[in-house]
Order: sequence, then C-alpha cells, then structure tokens
Amino acid sequence: MQTSSVLKFIVFIPLAVGLIMSAPVTLDDDTFYPTANAAFAKKDDNDKGGNNRDNGGRDKGGQDNAGKSKGGVDQGKSSGNSKSLDAKDTGKNSRDGLGRNHGALASALGRLNAAHASTTALNKASTKSVVGALAQYKEAAIQTRELTGKTAQLSATITNLEQQLTGLNLDRLQAQNLEAQQEVSNTQASLDAAIENANTLTAAATEAASAAAEDPENSELAAAAEEAQAAADAANQAVNAAQDDLNTAQAAATTASQDLNQAEETAVSLENQIDNAQQNLSGLEAELEAATEKEAEALGDAANKQVNDEVASAVDDLLGLNQ
Repeated sequence: MQTSSVLKFIVFIPLAVGLIMSAPVTLDDDTFYPTANAAFAKKDDNDKGGNNRDNGGRDKGGQDNAGKSKGGVDQGKSSGNSKSLDAKDTGKNSRDGLGRNHGALASALGRLNAAHASTTALNKASTKSVVGALAQYKEAAIQTRELTGKTAQLSATITNLEQQLTGLNLDRLQAQNLEAQQEVSNTQASLDAAIENANTLTAAATEAASAAAEDPENSELAAAAEEAQAAADAANQAVNAAQDDLNTAQAAATTASQDLNQAEETAVSLENQIDNAQQNLSGLEAELEAATEKEAEALGDAANKQVNDEVASAVDDLLGLNQ
C-alpha cells in the first residue's frame, strides 16, 4: 500500500507541474508568489470583452470607443486631433488654395519645384532639363507679357484714332457744305431777279421823266415821273440787299467748304494711321499667339503633366514673373 501511494504521488507531480506551467503566471504584488492568471480560466469571457472593446462595450477591458478606459480616451483624443487638423487644412485650402499650404503646393508643383533654381542656374541649364525648360518658359512668359502690353497699348491708340475720326463729323460737314452752296445759288437767283426788276423800273422811270420834260405844264406826267423814279430807286436798293445776301452766303459757303476740306484731309491722315496701326496690331497679335503657345509648351515640358492656373501662378511667383 505504501509503494502504491508513492507511485501515485510520482505520477501526480508531473501532471500538476504540467498544469501549472501551461497556465499564464503572474506575480502577486503582495505575496510575490507566482499565481495562475484568472484570465486563463475565463478566456472565452475575456475574448468577448475584447469584442466589447471594439464595439464600445462597458467592461473595463473593452471601453476604447466608449471613452471610459484610459486607452479609449487616448485613442479618442488622437482621432479627434486628426480630424481637427484635417478640417483645418481643408479649410485653409478652400480659403487660400495652395498659397499657404506649402506641402500641398510642393506636391502640386511636382517637377516644377525646380523653379526655386537661381537665375544663374536657369541661364546655364540645359534646354533638355527641367530647369532649362523653365528658363525657356520664363523667357516666353516675359515676351508674352511685353507683347500683351504692346498689343493693349496699340489697341488703345487705334480706338483713340477711330474716336478722332468719328469726331470729325464728316457727314455733318458735307451736309453743311451742300446747304451753304445751295444758299449761294438761292441768293444769286434773288440778286438776278432784283437786278432785272431794277433795270425794268429804271427804264420806266427814264421814259416817265422824258415825257414830263416834253410837257412841263402837265402835272400828271410830272407825278408819274416821280412815282416811276421812286420805284426804280427801291428796286436798286433791293439789288444792293440781294448782293449783300449773296456775299454773306458765299462767305458761309467758303467757310463750310474749307472746314470740309480740312476735315477730309484730317480724315485721310487718321485713316492712314489707323490702317498702319491695325497692320502692326495684326503682327503683334500673331507674335503674341506664338509666344503664348511657346509659353504653354515650355511649362508643359517642364511639368510633364497637366498644369492648372493655380500651379502656373505659383511657378510665376517663384520665377519672379508676378512682380
């Protein structure tokens, strides 16, 4: 019996040691003895607790999403900060575009970040390099801006010349000249009629005077002679008035004709200037179109991708083109 008990004890010791070794072991803070972790006995429950952590459960091991455990609070703060920063960045981009977001700007620029190169580097760069392409872009952009200014200035000059031409009022001057010439014709006709009438009345007065002279005692003939002479004198006065009217009309016609001639000469000069300016403008517009195409091609070669206006403006800032 004693031998049997010893054998059972020998068999039990390895089994007990195996069970103890297979369980998680912790150090009790008070006794400093190794003890089996209770979590090993409740593995399934703790697994459920882990699931509860993910789903915001109430057990202390699973309250990350509920925010009651320390770990859950930390993660909540981290997530909140991330969202806050994202919202801040997004707001900044929506307000200012790429202007204040250097990271986004650098990313959007891509190869165009080479625009940070110095003037010396731009001047010495190979045309096949990105910096060289940017140098060509800068040259074309400067030319485009100069041609744009010249085109605008010449267009303004043409507009001014056209306004001067319109201000001459050639139609009005031509109408006034025709009216003045017609007035001369009318007053000339009036003068001719007055002269003819005066000649007739003068002849009648002469005859009446001769008849009265042949019979001096005849009072009737004397009265008729006086009356005829008065009519002749009035007719001659009408001739003088008609002559004055003709002189006035002729002077007005001369002035109208001179004004028209001067205006027509000015108009010819203005039209020639406008024609020359328009020809020059056509040449400038052709140069501007070519320079604009060259500018776009150079920027496209440098970027090797589609470039929007915001990125192009940023490149212009870096190259000093917007100063």
